Amino acid sequence: VLTGHEPLTALAAQNKPAILFGAHIGNWETTGVALALNSKPLFIVYRAANNPLVDEIISDVRRTYASGMARKGSSGARKIMKALKDGHHVIMMVDQKLNTGIEAPFFGRGAYTGTAVARMAAKFGCPVYPVRTERTSNFQFKVTVEQPLTLTDESEEGILAALTQINKHLEGWIKARPSQWLWMHKRWPK
Repeated sequence: VLTGHEPLTALAAQNKPAILFGAHIGNWETTGVALALNSKPLFIVYRAANNPLVDEIISDVRRTYASGMARKGSSGARKIMKALKDGHHVIMMVDQKLNTGIEAPFFGRGAYTGTAVARMAAKFGCPVYPVRTERTSNFQFKVTVEQPLTLTDESEEGILAALTQINKHLEGWIKARPSQWLWMHKRWPK
């Protein structure tokens, strides 16, 4: 089941960019498939798997439903910016463990949080859609595209406020379905 995707479909018809963010909840890979079938294929930002053979398999599968892909990092940032300029809808999973970024509150503790969503949304003036996938039964999923955030403040205070807002979304999703959050890395540095 896919809900809330109509605004993305309207943006796609006008070739306007959007940024989506999600987390490793439910089966997050179904998000890209559901939106490719019902709205527009997504440009996926990803962290490469440690094993190159596994990474190749994952990438081959994603290519079947993605408009493009970029690895996180500086080389990927250039590809992401080009994708947004070209009107793509870019998705990032933002619950990644990082060693840099801005320390934003996450479950009451500071956690390094990537700034790309907030900075690129402000730079390109595009809406930011929270999107989550929930497992509703063994083989059924619900993908929900929530109301967009408007992140326009490029100041450091504005970026921190945006990251705090994004992390609050993640917290709500995780609290609602804690058993569906897959995370194996140390999220908090201290």
